[in-house]
Amino acid sequence: ILTFDGMSLKSQLQYVEANDHIRGFVDLGPYDSESSDVAKQAVQFMIRGISTKCKQPLGHFFCSHSVKTETLQLMVNSAISVIEKIGLNVVALVCDQEVSHRLLFRNLGVTVSEPWFVTEDNSKVFALYDVPHLLKNLRNNLLNYDIVVDGKIVSFKYLRQLYDLEKHSCLRLCPK
Repeated sequence: ILTFDGMSLKSQLQYVEANDHIRGFVDLGPYDSESSDVAKQAVQFMIRGISTKCKQPLGHFFCSHSVKTETLQLMVNSAISVIEKIGLNVVALVCDQEVSHRLLFRNLGVTVSEPWFVTEDNSKVFALYDVPHLLKNLRNNLLNYDIVVDGKIVSFKYLRQLYDLEKHSCLRLCPK
């Protein structure tokens, strides 16, 4: 599985005396020219095994804001190509629901009915959103809104009632 995620950084410049270099500027490697902007975010790529606990960072890039969708697509295609060249098969791409990530999925041709895209080597790669982020978004929406599913109301108040009921019970329906 190829995963990627963005993260905020504490912006600062740092002089590295050993190679007479200032570190902390935007650096998208071969995907964009050098910049004098201070990096405020990073995007990290990692590969993970499906049936093993293996995980390996693949690379990271520093940016001033979220990476443009077109640049992100080049990064993903390049990462998949590198991974496949060493004999591994990428079967899924996983990320959170940031706007540029959703646009990336759209550019790759991912739809609800066909949740995959095809690589340059004709491999099918499934596109998935990160489950912890999906659960967090569901929780946030339930805190703010009632959701109607098949004519039935899903509301956070019902979860609160269940919690209050089980808090003082020794026999629990939902122990976790």
